[in-house]
Amino acid sequence: AKFDTVYVLTEQGQGREQARSTYILERLDQLAKEIGPGDTFLFYFAGHGMEKEGQTYLLAADADIATERGLKHTAVPMAEIKQIIAGMKASCVVCFMDACRNDPTSGRAAGADNKLSPTMARGLVLRANEKSRKGPGAPLYVNFFACSPGERSWDDAASKHGFFTSAVLKGLDGGAADSQGRVTLSSLESYLAKQVPAAVDRVMGAKQIP
Repeated sequence: AKFDTVYVLTEQGQGREQARSTYILERLDQLAKEIGPGDTFLFYFAGHGMEKEGQTYLLAADADIATERGLKHTAVPMAEIKQIIAGMKASCVVCFMDACRNDPTSGRAAGADNKLSPTMARGLVLRANEKSRKGPGAPLYVNFFACSPGERSWDDAASKHGFFTSAVLKGLDGGAADSQGRVTLSSLESYLAKQVPAAVDRVMGAKQIP
């Protein structure tokens, strides 16, 4: 697929290409104004996630989690992201979420308690708002998660990505193509369901089911 507008924000980015909380929300607001009926919106986040008092946050490059006040002022609340995306007029919204660590300070080490909790999993799901779901031409929302609740998302040292993100990239590059050579949401889902658990089991001796 070819997208007309693509924004890539990373920790190493310069200026507004750095994944700071303000810039992430700024880009989403901008896209919300540009996207119209018939458009597809894709949101991909790979990084740290955190749950605090029932609220789910994505940790941007400038996130300060030393205190609760710092977390609330520098992390990106999923509730705010959901609100912006739910207001978009896109016909299709696809979300890839490789963020499932409740405690990012402990990394993805084998002994770290970084399992995805059911509460955080629910907090990461993108859904259309009630008005859009009931109206004609309801938008399609598809969520891809790196792992299932109760599991961790593991890093792949060879690719310098998580095993999930590494598999997504390979799948989109043709690995997930169907019999007609097309990479569809269905074929990508099947590809990830096979590749991620197999790779994590082989390399880490662990379980991770996207």
